[in-house]
Amino acid sequence: MAFDRKFRPWRYQLSHSELSLRSFGPASADDFIQITFYGVLGLKLKTVYPRLEIAHAYGDQVREILEVAGLDVERAPEIVALVLRSSGSDGLVGCMSYTVRSHPRALSDDAYVTSEQEWTVLARG
Repeated sequence: MAFDRKFRPWRYQLSHSELSLRSFGPASADDFIQITFYGVLGLKLKTVYPRLEIAHAYGDQVREILEVAGLDVERAPEIVALVLRSSGSDGLVGCMSYTVRSHPRALSDDAYVTSEQEWTVLARG
């Protein structure tokens, strides 16, 4: 899945092993998109993704995220290994699951939104 929006790391909760990336930028957008990774085991992030594509990792990228997470290759089938593609280098996330949701900008521009009723789920994995 790909998004023609800028994204940045928004929130990381070490205690919950949860990472969120959120779109930001043009005020003309009616919504923002938040990607939340659950059960984060390892990550390699950029500070800004001018355009973001999320894809499953393969080969060397899976080995790299396993190494970052300190996991053996035998654990690879248990995790969701994702590549965060953008211009320049790629980011990596190893997690147990993720959700991509949109939220109307009018309801909350910059606050952390906790009510599930205010979100529209776009994808899960």
